[in-house]
Amino acid sequence: MGIRRKSRELVIQTFYALTYSEKDQYLQYLSYLDKYQEILLNIASENKIQPENKVYELAEAMIKNIIPKIEDIDEIIKRNLGNIKIEKLGVLDVIIIRMAVFEMILEDTPSIVMINEAIELAKLFCAEKAPALINAILDKIRNAETNISVTIRND
Repeated sequence: MGIRRKSRELVIQTFYALTYSEKDQYLQYLSYLDKYQEILLNIASENKIQPENKVYELAEAMIKNIIPKIEDIDEIIKRNLGNIKIEKLGVLDVIIIRMAVFEMILEDTPSIVMINEAIELAKLFCAEKAPALINAILDKIRNAETNISVTIRND
C-alpha cells in the first residue's frame, strides 16, 4: 500500500472521529483544529504509525489544510448534488468527497486519479452503493472544476 493511500485512510478515520466530537457553535469546524492532533495520534498509534513517519506527516498536513476549507468545500459539494441534500449522504461518503474535492482543487491532484482513489476508499470504508454515488458526485464536480478552483484558492 502506498504512502498517499495510507495517509488518506488516516485522514478519513480522523475526520470520522472528529465528526462525533463536540463542535464549538461559534467556531464550527475550526474547533477541529484543537482536537485533530490527539485523535490522529491515537489512530496512527493503533496502526503502528509513528508521528515522524511520512504517512503521518502527509495525513496531518492534509487535515490541517482541509479543516479551514470545510465550509467552502461543502458549498461546492452542495452545488453539485442536484436534488440530494448533503445531510442525506453517509458521514464517510461526505468525508471522502471532501478529501477528494480538496485534493482535486487545492492540491492539483489530477481529477481522474482522485476520483479513482475516492472510489477505492469508498469500497473500503463505505456501504456497497457508495462508490457509484461518490463517483457520480465527483465527476459532476470535476466537470465544474475550472469555475470553482479560483473561488477556493483566493480565500
